[in-house]
Amino acid sequence: MIRGFRVASAAKLRVPFTRIALSPRGVIRLLLGGLALLFPFGSPPALAQGKTVLLTFLHTNDLHGRVFSGRDFDDDRQGGLARATAIARKLRNQLPHVFFVDSGDLIHGSPVEFLTQGRSMVEAMNMAGIDVACPGNHEFDWGQDAAQAAMRRAQFPWVTANVVERETGQPFPPVQPYVIKEADGVRIAFFGLTTLQTVDLEWPPFINRVRFLDPFDTAKKLVPELRKQADLVVLLSHLGAKEDALLAASVPGIDLILGGHSQSTLQRRVEIGGTVIAQAGFYGQYLGRVDLIMERKKEDGWRVASVNGRGGRWWKNVPGLNAEFPKTALIPLGPDLFPDAAVSASYRNYWEQWRDLGKAVVGRSSGAITDGGAAGDTPLSRFLADRLREATGADIAMVDGKWRGTLPEGDVPASAIWGSMGGYTGQNILRMTVTGAQLRRFLDQWAGLPEGLAVGISGITARVNPKAKDGERVKEVAVGGKPLEEDQAYTLAGVMYVVRRFPSLMESAPGEIVGEVEWSRPLILDAARKLRTFSPDLSPRLVLESDQ
Repeated sequence: MIRGFRVASAAKLRVPFTRIALSPRGVIRLLLGGLALLFPFGSPPALAQGKTVLLTFLHTNDLHGRVFSGRDFDDDRQGGLARATAIARKLRNQLPHVFFVDSGDLIHGSPVEFLTQGRSMVEAMNMAGIDVACPGNHEFDWGQDAAQAAMRRAQFPWVTANVVERETGQPFPPVQPYVIKEADGVRIAFFGLTTLQTVDLEWPPFINRVRFLDPFDTAKKLVPELRKQADLVVLLSHLGAKEDALLAASVPGIDLILGGHSQSTLQRRVEIGGTVIAQAGFYGQYLGRVDLIMERKKEDGWRVASVNGRGGRWWKNVPGLNAEFPKTALIPLGPDLFPDAAVSASYRNYWEQWRDLGKAVVGRSSGAITDGGAAGDTPLSRFLADRLREATGADIAMVDGKWRGTLPEGDVPASAIWGSMGGYTGQNILRMTVTGAQLRRFLDQWAGLPEGLAVGISGITARVNPKAKDGERVKEVAVGGKPLEEDQAYTLAGVMYVVRRFPSLMESAPGEIVGEVEWSRPLILDAARKLRTFSPDLSPRLVLESDQ
């Protein structure tokens, strides 16, 4: 249980597209239609039992907790995993071999996922019948222990080959480097790769038992081994579209890359060196689909004979199979599509608990507390920083000045405070002891930085001149209303990713996480609930001056 909330338990294409010089005999065969696939506008080969196998890959990525909705978390009329599942179930009844996979960033991004640390999303994925998933960087946002706990609830395998235990070098359980599945004699190897950016995004103690290996080196070593074991190699990539393209160009042997991380909406697939690359945007607005036909040749085993949409040639149907095939790489999950009932039911209890919590009145405000229409030292950021300082007992508190929103005049619901705090990665609170000299250097650095490093502050006031020289920007500074003393020790609490921006604050002891599992949202919300009555603070705390 997170303090302040109670949540009930619930359960490539490496083989290039073949070019054949037509001999007289070949011409005859072509005229007869036996190799119609070679004709630029021909149909794919008929499905002959034991000679060809149709494989369908349905893929999502960067869902970020969207089970009911797409881009707008509060609008459940379109998008989401439940709608994607509705299509998957229908296609599994129509087509011989359908694989439903995901390429990462699942258990992060919504209030429900925050409160359950991903349990609710994994349960929905179990109900959706996901076959394989690759963990993304956000799977580690709650820490390695929470990541393991959530993934162990899955009834499907998680694959990533470049995330290992730091001490042993073995796969980080329950993650596997790869899995091999079989369809009518065709062996399909699914392996995963997770972005190295995870190391930069997360607080080191959160991933201190995990090592992230170079994904390119990992793929170069693993793919040749997979080609010995499988007829088709599929990569579930959480590296981003640019890295996927570079990987396809530098690592031969990958047939299909189903990507994520960059949240790219690839309406047309990319093909590099024979590797087909696809990605389905983000937030469950689309379901990606790739259909291909495997053909068995006695001399060299199975090969990819055709990919729907390759070279702009889209199948209408496949002879021998009563099914229509899409003419786009992505299927919109629009409002006309009814969500899958089983997936919806598995998630609804969690959703309703959050809805009720969000409606609860935290307190009353004498006036609207706004972001002032800009990022930085605003009434909203001052309010949030003040609550963090109160919750931690620190002398100074620091929050992200880019947090935006408005707390209404009158009754303030929990959802208004919760929703004003953007982002989830690095939301753990650091509490550290810093000297007055460090605080002065922090303010000097902040004043000299370009726009984009906006902060909200509590317990400290300062007047700075951004145009002054390094080390001379701070003109006046006070902590708790008293002049700053360079040698004095002060306690500072701040949102991790904000504090890490300033080397002057991180040069001493790195600090500690307040409590066992404490995060910005519940800490600030609890403090607001205790205060009960609010008023907007219209007095700037970080005043910018300039030489005339």
